[in-house]
Amino acid sequence: MKTNIKEKNISVEEFFKGQGIQPGDKLLSSNFSNSLREKVHSLYLVFTDQKMKWLIAKKKLLLFGGGLLAFIFVATALVTLTVPSVRDQVTSTAANLFGIGDKNQEDNSERPEKEETDTEAPELSITSPEDGASIVEAKITISGKTEPGATVFVGESEVENVEGEFSKEVELAIGENKIVVRVKDEAGNENVKTLTIIKAEVTPEPTPVPAKISLSGVAVENGIKLTWGVTNVNTSSGFKILKGSTPNLTYPANGYYKYISTGSTRAYVAPITNGETYYFRVCQYQNNGTCGVYSNSVKVTAPKKSGGAVSSISLSAGAESVSWSVNGYSDMGFKIVWSKTSGPTYPTRGTDQYQYNSSPEARSYSFGDGEAFDGPGTYYVRVCEYLGGKCGVYSN
Repeated sequence: MKTNIKEKNISVEEFFKGQGIQPGDKLLSSNFSNSLREKVHSLYLVFTDQKMKWLIAKKKLLLFGGGLLAFIFVATALVTLTVPSVRDQVTSTAANLFGIGDKNQEDNSERPEKEETDTEAPELSITSPEDGASIVEAKITISGKTEPGATVFVGESEVENVEGEFSKEVELAIGENKIVVRVKDEAGNENVKTLTIIKAEVTPEPTPVPAKISLSGVAVENGIKLTWGVTNVNTSSGFKILKGSTPNLTYPANGYYKYISTGSTRAYVAPITNGETYYFRVCQYQNNGTCGVYSNSVKVTAPKKSGGAVSSISLSAGAESVSWSVNGYSDMGFKIVWSKTSGPTYPTRGTDQYQYNSSPEARSYSFGDGEAFDGPGTYYVRVCEYLGGKCGVYSN
C-alpha cells in the first residue's frame, strides 16, 4: 500500500467544516461537496463487524492514489454508519451510499436491490391421524396441509398436492409403524414430520360351534350299523333312533325305533335282515318327551337273510296276559298266536287265532276279560318273530 500514495494535508477541522459533518453524525452522500466527489474516483470503506467506520485522524486526512480513501485512527473521534452488507460488496455499497464512484461510471443509486434467496421451510401440518394413535384396522389415511405447489411424500410415495391439501392411505403392520411425511418447495427447502401409529393385534372372538349330530349307516352281516358323532350337544338323556320309509323323521310325530339311554353311546346295530330299505335319524332326547338336535337322514338297505334276526324268545303267562323276552331283534314286530290245540302257528291252522303287534319293542300282550278266547277251556299261547307273511322263531 506504500506505492502510489499521494498525501494531501487537510486538517480535521477544515475537512468537517467543508463537509458540514459533526462527530457522531451519520454519513450521507449529501455531506460531501461536489469538489470532493470530483477529486475522488472511488470510495472504499473499511468494514468491521458489518459496520462502516470512518476513522477520523487527529491531525490530517490521508488520500491515497489508486482510489482508496482511508482515515488513520490516531485519536478517538469517529463517525459510524451501520449498513446491511457483506465484505465482497464493499465497493458497490460505498458508491451507492455516497454517490462517489469512478468518473466514467454511471450513478448506481437507483439500481434495484438484489432479490433475497428463499430459505424458509414450507409449512407442514398433519390433520389426521394424531401422532401415537392406536388402531385395529389394517390401513390408515394420512391427511395434512402444506403450501400449494410443494411436493409431498408419504413414506416413499409421492402424493398429489391439491391446493395445499393431501391424503394417502397407508397399510400398517402389527405393532409400531413409523410414517415419514416430507414436503419440499420450489426453492428446495424441506419440512419433515414422522408419525408413530400403533396397530393393535386383535384376537378374533371364537366362532360359536353349532350343535350337531352326524349320522352314518351301513349294512352289515347281522343288520344295519348306525354310527354317529356329537358336537356341542348335551346327551345326558340319551338318544332316540328313528326309522321310517321317508327322510327327515321327527319325534314324537313319527314314533321311534330304539331308545338309547346312555348318552355316551355312539353306535348301534339294528338287527334288520329283510332286505328292505329304510331311512334313519338320531336325535337328542330331552326329558320333556321331545327331541332337540337331530342328525342328518341316512338311507340304508338291510341285508337279506332267509331266517330272522331273533335267535330265541322266552314267554311267560299271567292271569290274563303274556310277556316275553327276546334274544335278538324282530324288525317287523311279533305275532301272538293261541289255540285250544297245542303248537299254534302263523299262518294259522283252522282253530288258531292271532294278534299282531308291529313294534319291535313290544314285550307283552293283554287278553282283557277273555274276549279273545272262544269260551272256557285251556289255551296254548305262543309268540313268534314276524317276518312278513310268516313267522320265524317261536317262543315256548
